[in-house]
Amino acid sequence: MTEAKPCIACGKVLRNVTDDSVNQPYEGTAFTSAGHYGSTVFDPMDGSYLEIIVCDECLVAHRDRVLIGRSAKPVMYEGSMVGFCRTPNRPLMDWTGDEPPAYHDGANNILHVDEDDLRHPERLPEITWNVPPADLL
Repeated sequence: MTEAKPCIACGKVLRNVTDDSVNQPYEGTAFTSAGHYGSTVFDPMDGSYLEIIVCDECLVAHRDRVLIGRSAKPVMYEGSMVGFCRTPNRPLMDWTGDEPPAYHDGANNILHVDEDDLRHPERLPEITWNVPPADLL
């Protein structure tokens, strides 16, 4: 396997999951940032971004420094995920690494749609569909 970029925290060399991957580490996570207001070294506001790798060991070791958020929840139809529904303004929470999927929606962690919803997707503009809704009927 080819090498991904090393962990930004400890320098551990990570391997890509496939030889044709550019930066898809096995036992690590890639993070991207288009910049940040307040940074004095990177906030170009021109569409470019940085990508860094954190190995799984460092992520777990420093989880007390990590926040988790949620920007969308899955949309399901007859047991298949057919899209995502935006969930803006969710608060960031401390990440423990033990959160169940959809941790801060409780019982409302998935949006289930029915045939009527598929016939009238304009009623649900917050959904980004994986396929055109009509194709699911």
